[in-house]
Amino acid sequence: MERIFLMAVVCVISTRGDGTYGSVKVVDNALQFKVPNEAGIDDTQWIVINRTSQAINKIFTKKDECSRYCIEGEDSNDKVPPNLHRKRINFIWHISDNLPEFNKNALSLDNQELENSNGPEISGEKCEIQLSIGCKNSINGVDRENADKLEILRKTHLTGFTSNKFNVHLDADHLQLRIEGNVTWIFLEIPAGRRNGMEPLGLSLVRADGNGVNLIANNPPPGGWLLKLRGRENSTYSLTAWQVVPLDTPEPLAALQDDDKLNRDIENDGIVIFLEDMETPESRQASLRFPSESSDLEGNRNYPKAVVFQEPLDELSKFQIEENADAELRDLSRSSGLITRGKSVPVDLSPETKLLVKPGTIHTIIFTVTNNQAFALIHEFHPSSTQFQIRGIEPRRWWIQPDQTIKVGVHVEVPLVDENIVNTVTLHVKRSENLDPVQKSAYMYLQRSSNSISDSTKPTIDYEFSNNCAGRLRLERCENNFWSVDITVTDDNSGLKRVASQPNGVHSKREFIAGTKNAVHFLYTSTCCYTKVEVTATDVVGNTHSRTIDVTAWDNLSTGEIVAIVLGSLFLLLIIILLILLCIHCIRKRRSADISYSQRYGSRGGPSSRAEGTNF
Repeated sequence: MERIFLMAVVCVISTRGDGTYGSVKVVDNALQFKVPNEAGIDDTQWIVINRTSQAINKIFTKKDECSRYCIEGEDSNDKVPPNLHRKRINFIWHISDNLPEFNKNALSLDNQELENSNGPEISGEKCEIQLSIGCKNSINGVDRENADKLEILRKTHLTGFTSNKFNVHLDADHLQLRIEGNVTWIFLEIPAGRRNGMEPLGLSLVRADGNGVNLIANNPPPGGWLLKLRGRENSTYSLTAWQVVPLDTPEPLAALQDDDKLNRDIENDGIVIFLEDMETPESRQASLRFPSESSDLEGNRNYPKAVVFQEPLDELSKFQIEENADAELRDLSRSSGLITRGKSVPVDLSPETKLLVKPGTIHTIIFTVTNNQAFALIHEFHPSSTQFQIRGIEPRRWWIQPDQTIKVGVHVEVPLVDENIVNTVTLHVKRSENLDPVQKSAYMYLQRSSNSISDSTKPTIDYEFSNNCAGRLRLERCENNFWSVDITVTDDNSGLKRVASQPNGVHSKREFIAGTKNAVHFLYTSTCCYTKVEVTATDVVGNTHSRTIDVTAWDNLSTGEIVAIVLGSLFLLLIIILLILLCIHCIRKRRSADISYSQRYGSRGGPSSRAEGTNF
């Protein structure tokens, strides 16, 4: 197939003094611009870019200014390039380390959308670029009055590099991606397909307020989108996405499906546009604010699949079952999930949560909430604290699908004190009227330079089997027989933070406070078809201890069973000794019967050889 070279027509926009615009970096080859390795772009591909126009196009509001991009074939100015609809367009924003603070007062006072920065309003943002596929005459986007804003993606407490997939509806008019926190670069990959109306794509990255930036797309192309982010070291960030669709859309947005075109290597004839961002905020220590959720519970019920939650990879256990791993462990995970459904504690402390806090800071305690029921439930979250003041919680309410896990962050203000204060923070979770509320508590220990908490001792794990699988390991019997083990975990130095198992299923017999220095008792149950479990305990400092429990091992037998085995072995040994003695006796007797006459009487002649005497 003849290679198609694509041309991106670029107009460089001027940068205003208030920092509300970005600047476009025009390059002829990607080698001239440092591309992050995670972006997956071939540095050797050629990018043909040409300037055409500086016309102002008002596609958001009358005050918005856009630069115009046009993608066309090398030999044609009025026709869409062949196979362009199967291509993907890639944008990269690089974040500067020395950025001016955003001055929201410099904006128009009638911009109500930016005043309420936590809402999913889109129409008041600035347009950075305008992209037209096929270089047709561009038209303005259509603003619909009867439209609905749907949240399609939310991820919180992200760290490092993340890759986020989502789908854009065919009738979506606007798309907003809000990034809260500290990121160093943003990579956006979008489909090149066009909508029926031939509207150009309007794309912009602007600072929303002091807590984050908004990546906004007007007339977004439908299909699978991919957003890759790189966070700053030792910091977190969050991502929320909305799309605006008309109210007469026949079907709600379907849940995200895997797209084999996403996250793939970009072909040499792909389209890449680099932009150097000038308005993304610096790293901050303040707590993050997130968009408020709709109070329309009925609306949430109508669109349960519109929310896509994906847990970060670093949240998986280090005993995560990888592809082509032990099939027995994978089956055991599913089996344990069925056995412990409704029994395991649905609220736990997230592994990355730190319970050692510094005075004078705002610290976030992250909890994980799992829906162990067979149906979707709406969960409401309420935090409480004994000593310190709570500054916020997000989210406050969330629809959770069956077997789905989300993370809830509680922001706590740590006062600047020198006393040895231990604060207890608790997350209360209300699920429904038919289910009892659940909660999880954690101790917060002050970590001061004068009184540093240190601990190099790992938690101890002891266990005792309640029953075992003796004589029940055969396939026809193992599925209907169970074994269980009582596990005791202790860390009396820094305190026990978290206990997990692989496969999942271990749960505490009685609710315990994370960070406790008392012994905590756990229970694990499984069928006899699966005989092993690995238990991992983590203390407050971060020391971990793992122990494998095997129901078929010797030490899982009860005292009576051990005595019976010993006596049986001794009896068997006695029988063997008696058999040996009997064999020896028989052999000796047989040898005695088979000896010759000379061996019995000596070498003298027998009666037959004696000389016949004279008979007087």
